[in-house]
Amino acid sequence: MEFLNILYDLLQVGPLIIACNYLAFRLQQDRKYELQKNIEMKEGWINYNEELLKYTLQDYVPQKNIYKHFPKELETAAQEILYSLNKYEELTPLIGKLISHLGVSNLPDLFFNLENLNIHYVPFYQRKHLLLDALGTYSYKSNEITIYKNKPGVLEHEFLHAASSREICKNGTNYSLTGFSILGEDLDWFRGLNEGYTELLNERIFGTRQISYKTNTYVIKYLENIFDNPHDMEKAYFYNDIDSIIYQFLEYGSKEEFLKVMRFLNLYSSMPATKTERDHIVHLICDIIKRSGQKDNIDKCQKLDEENKFSIKKLVKKF
Repeated sequence: MEFLNILYDLLQVGPLIIACNYLAFRLQQDRKYELQKNIEMKEGWINYNEELLKYTLQDYVPQKNIYKHFPKELETAAQEILYSLNKYEELTPLIGKLISHLGVSNLPDLFFNLENLNIHYVPFYQRKHLLLDALGTYSYKSNEITIYKNKPGVLEHEFLHAASSREICKNGTNYSLTGFSILGEDLDWFRGLNEGYTELLNERIFGTRQISYKTNTYVIKYLENIFDNPHDMEKAYFYNDIDSIIYQFLEYGSKEEFLKVMRFLNLYSSMPATKTERDHIVHLICDIIKRSGQKDNIDKCQKLDEENKFSIKKLVKKF
């Protein structure tokens, strides 16, 4: 009798289970289709921007920029001003760590953005771009951080964008600069480099665990060794100085190799790369650094190789 009752119950809920499974399958298929469409659109946008960048680089002569710093005697006053501009309690420790790591004179954009900076916490399902799994965003136009998932590292990542953003006008066109990225009406350059390096700084300055752009940060740890001193790349980031990256890269690498690395970072900023694809770019970067003949920089790349091999061995042992 009990068996018949169970069978009866199953017959009652069976169609519902089948319908739910079918719905879940359709949603999964629709999601795959939309993601594929999104990837194709992204590749098209990257190709378009790459052609623009290739054209621009033809006659481009990058130069080393000289940064204007606050005089030493004004650093304390500047630090106090920064704290007074802040209206959010959660940003106070972040400002302190940023100043401690870089020095107040290397944060020119933060002075302009902090006073009117707004932070909004929005449920994840209400995010504007449903296809994007963005945990947070920063908009320079509205000077607004939006947090969709209040996980450790999200506010810190977006705060770094706010601390490194400004707007410039060139030939009558406005461009937003955020770290290394340049964004215009029909222009989107160096986004992958910028997002990956932002996440790397997030880990180093604030001690947060990486939650995004892992492929990019892996590659950029090698790329920053084009600088004799990695802190020079940090300064370049907060001064929106992409010229320094191009200048250092082209010392021993070609424009074609530069474009290849930038394309990789753009393409795989929102989708995973295979180990083969990732290692190919890393080997290219290491080869360029070897051409420099700078022993310290070459040693740093070799040390990274050893650390990464050790990490993989540790991971394998866990299983």
